[in-house]
Amino acid sequence: MSKRQRELSIRFDIDTIPGVEKGLFNLLKLARELNVRFTFFVNMGRTFDLKTALCGTRDDSGDSTGRGVRQTPVEHLGVEGILKTILFNPNLGVEYARQIRRVLDEGHELALHGGMNHPRWQHGLSAMTTAEIRRTLDRALAVFREYFGRRPRGFASPGFNSDWRVERILSEFDFTYHADSRRGSPRMSDSSPIAVVPCTLMGPAGVPIVEYLLSQQYNRSDLVRHVMSELGNKKYACLYGHPVCEGRHYVLLKDILQRAMEEGWLIRTHHEIVREFVE
Repeated sequence: MSKRQRELSIRFDIDTIPGVEKGLFNLLKLARELNVRFTFFVNMGRTFDLKTALCGTRDDSGDSTGRGVRQTPVEHLGVEGILKTILFNPNLGVEYARQIRRVLDEGHELALHGGMNHPRWQHGLSAMTTAEIRRTLDRALAVFREYFGRRPRGFASPGFNSDWRVERILSEFDFTYHADSRRGSPRMSDSSPIAVVPCTLMGPAGVPIVEYLLSQQYNRSDLVRHVMSELGNKKYACLYGHPVCEGRHYVLLKDILQRAMEEGWLIRTHHEIVREFVE
């Protein structure tokens, strides 16, 4: 990591239809305005799973759905977004590949988010066999390469739900890093030859910090002030979110990033940070 400046990485998980349709382009526009680059993780498969929905939504790590600390589904996705997700439920990265390709065209990092079924991974990874995990990752990698013309360097598990099997398979598949940790600084894994880029700025239950503060009715100035206080005097931080939220509230994100840059933070992609000690 650079000794001259503090490093802030901005991560967005592309895993909903409204996120692509209503938020992604606002984030790209903001990045152009500020001349910064973000890291996007895209899920190539389904974003809704009926069996998972009927069985409940507590993930393997013990996090609940974040009731009371996140926006409601209607606030988050909108009625139209909920209906599209349930009725159409496309393979997201495939159906919206043309729009998502803009991420790469504008110089951002695009990495892989889970396998081919986002809810099943987030809420049922422990029930999947090692062979099933390997198959869904192999399929997601093949689809990613088919539609984006390259292989991703990074990986993020839905809901941060990971285990030693995932890390081992990612290493076997030659990923450079994963982003499944919620604490610490960028580092090499203790158990596999793969780097770890942790996400450090979030609310309770793994809820993105901006979404959490919006759910608590923070106004614009108080929200920005709170995020900046969380940054404090750290040398590294990662702000995590989703295009469906931060893309709609991009003015808040703009305030945060402008303040951070004024205070000496350097905005880096995950790969740029990892490259300093891996390559």
